[in-house]
Amino acid sequence: MNVGGKAMHFSVKELAVIVLMAALGAVVSVPLGYLGKALNAVAILPFGAPQLLAGVHVLWLLIAALYTRRVGSAAATSIIKGLVEVTLFSAQGVTAIPISIAEGLLCEAGLLTLGRNRWWAVAVSGGLSSVGNVVVLRLLVLFALPVEVIAFMAVMAFISGAVVGLFSLRVNALIRKIGH
Repeated sequence: MNVGGKAMHFSVKELAVIVLMAALGAVVSVPLGYLGKALNAVAILPFGAPQLLAGVHVLWLLIAALYTRRVGSAAATSIIKGLVEVTLFSAQGVTAIPISIAEGLLCEAGLLTLGRNRWWAVAVSGGLSSVGNVVVLRLLVLFALPVEVIAFMAVMAFISGAVVGLFSLRVNALIRKIGH
C-alpha cells in the first residue's frame, strides 16, 4: 500500500498484534452479542440498553492501534475481527462484517484527527467507533425504529466506547510495561 508516495507495511510483530487482537475481539464479541440480544428481551430494560456493552467490541481495535502506533492497524484489526465473528456464528450474522469495518474506520478517523497521545482523544475515538455499530444497524436492520430510539442507542454506545477508550490506554500502558 502506498500513502503519500511512501510504502506502508506492517512488521511481523505488528501483524501478530493485529491478528491476536482481532481473534480475541471476535471470541469475546460473539457471546457478548448474544448477551445483548437477551438483554433486549428483558421487559424492564429500554430497547437499546445493551449498547452499554458496545465499547467492548472496539477495545481490541483501540489496543491494536495504540500498541502498534500505525495508521490502518485499527481498520485491519476490524476487518479480520468481522470475518472471524461470522465464522463463529455471531448473533449479528453477516452484518458483523460491515459493523466491524465501520467501527475500525471510525476508530482510525478519530485517532488520525484527534491524535493518540491525549486521553480525551482516545476516549472520543472509542466513542465514535462504538457509534459505528448503531449507524450500520440503522442502515441495514433497524431502519423502522424511531430516530429517538436510535439516538438513545448511539448515546449509550458512545458512553461505552469512551469508557473503553480510557481502559484501552491503561491496557496499552500495562502491555508496554510488561514488554520492556
